[in-house]
Amino acid sequence: GGQIMPPVMGAGAFLMAEMIGMPYTEVMIAAILPAVLYFMTTFFVIDLRAGKDGLLGLPSSELPNLKEVIGSKGHLVLPLLILLYALLIQGSTPIRAAFLSIIACVVVSYFRKSTRMSLKSIFSALEEGMNGSLEVIAACACAGIIMALVSLTGVGLKLSSVIIALAGSNLFLALILTAVIIIIMSMGLPTTACYLVSAAIMAPALSQLGISPLSAHMFIFYFACLSGITPPVALVAYPAGAIAKANPVTVGYLAFRMAIVGFIIPFIMVYSPAIFLKGEPLEVILVVITSLIGAYAIAVSTEGWFKKPLHMVGRALLLVGGVAMIIPGMKTDIIGLALIIVGYLIGSKLSKNTGAVEC
Repeated sequence: GGQIMPPVMGAGAFLMAEMIGMPYTEVMIAAILPAVLYFMTTFFVIDLRAGKDGLLGLPSSELPNLKEVIGSKGHLVLPLLILLYALLIQGSTPIRAAFLSIIACVVVSYFRKSTRMSLKSIFSALEEGMNGSLEVIAACACAGIIMALVSLTGVGLKLSSVIIALAGSNLFLALILTAVIIIIMSMGLPTTACYLVSAAIMAPALSQLGISPLSAHMFIFYFACLSGITPPVALVAYPAGAIAKANPVTVGYLAFRMAIVGFIIPFIMVYSPAIFLKGEPLEVILVVITSLIGAYAIAVSTEGWFKKPLHMVGRALLLVGGVAMIIPGMKTDIIGLALIIVGYLIGSKLSKNTGAVEC
């Protein structure tokens, strides 16, 4: 999720800006609503699951004191604010903005004795930063070789022509085929490398079908980012399973179910640019409201719970209604809202009659 959430997205987002010749700030603004939908849906699912399992929050006596936290470590947010200022206000390049924020990290640490960085900790942080960038550097280098081979051999154009030939004029089928290819490629590649290779091969095909460069690259970027929780591989589920002492396969499928909206959003990006916060203000506000309602309906559907258990029939209607609400358009919004209301009523009624709790 951190890779799709502005203001500091994954390395692939910076590369995307370079590939389509667009300022990073525009990419960042376009990514706000899709990322919010993803995180809000995850929050909704966890909240509903907690309610279903009877989990409660910490008592107020055990919560951290906000004033104390801000007083002791609030200054550590300054480097992030400097990064945002450099990117959004000054219009600096990502490299310059990152350099300024790194310098700010060291300077700001001296504002409090408890956070002060020693010379050893500064070099240690620089070492960790370089080690962390090696994976991205290696991925970019390998991806550059692959992109060059794709360009020289014409494989990219051939694969693009195959997709267009199979899909014909059916845009939805072309998107499905693209998503499947990206998921297969992501099984053995990190996110950045998967995005670069997929963008080099698949973006031209999507562009030939009339999709804008931003929509095409965002579509590819999202599926590359979600590869970590996409079954059957779901690499992120293995360390998560180890931490939680749970079956990685179960963790992977549960994560996939929790993030189901993340797999729907890329398709909406293609069919409606309003999700990129582009268009008339009223249209954008309506898209935000209906999308959040749809996201909550999908969360209720996946968990089968809204203050009480819901029957499978109602959950199916809630799922369809939630997807319809996320799809921009007055007709889909009306249909989606009607399905959500009917789905909840039917789900509650059937569950009450059968006395079954469906998970």
